[in-house]
Amino acid sequence: SGGQLFVDDPRWGPLSGKLLHTSFGKGWLYYTMIQEVNGTEQASIVKFDFDASTGIHRAQLNPADGQVYATGLNGWNGGGRLGLAQGGIHRFRYTGEPAKLLTNVNVEQNGIRLEFNFTLAPEAATNVESYKLEQWNYLWSTNYGSGQYSIENDWNSGTDKVTIEKVVLGERGKSVLLVIPDIQPVNQVQIDLDLLAADGNQFSEQAYLTINAVPGGNYPTMKELTIERTAFAFQNAERLRAIAKQIQIEKRANQEAAAKAFSNE
Repeated sequence: SGGQLFVDDPRWGPLSGKLLHTSFGKGWLYYTMIQEVNGTEQASIVKFDFDASTGIHRAQLNPADGQVYATGLNGWNGGGRLGLAQGGIHRFRYTGEPAKLLTNVNVEQNGIRLEFNFTLAPEAATNVESYKLEQWNYLWSTNYGSGQYSIENDWNSGTDKVTIEKVVLGERGKSVLLVIPDIQPVNQVQIDLDLLAADGNQFSEQAYLTINAVPGGNYPTMKELTIERTAFAFQNAERLRAIAKQIQIEKRANQEAAAKAFSNE
């Protein structure tokens, strides 16, 4: 990640007031949607539909024109986007054209509420097939980064499909509640949308959500789960070190036995 910027200038259009996030490795710009649940913060993120020519970071708001500027370069970039230029300065400006946007993602006791800045076509909006949700956890350990781990399958490697029981359209037609009775804290939920606006135009989007706490839920918070997972990781690290040590002892014993059996004296 390259850093964040809070944009509070109305000249930046409908996303003024959002926290932006930059990607150094990918050269992407995201906007975030933040929710607080009983003092615990969590957020979702959506990528802007363009790719910068370099990795980007150090974004700033220009008071002269109310637009966002970010420096960029391509140095340390392991696992990032290929073909990024060595450096540059980027301007991200609001053109003044209307934009259909996902504006809020909030976790509720029985699901996830999505809010938009436009009216949805009811038939597509209430069709569970219009939404694809996948979730996974990360394992905190001494390693750099983490794979994806299943919640439902006892922390085995992999992800879980999230079942949506039904979709409820909001009264104004600009929000939906994805009813998920067993919603619980999780590191990552990938949300893919394929909807129609009331004017007939297609709207597709992808968002990523972290659920640290569920309002009114009986699950432990993600902070409590993280403490448990960290202990789990260290316990496993000790076990793996013990196994590795035993392997070395057995290997050394085998080498000594082989040396005695095949002495060149």
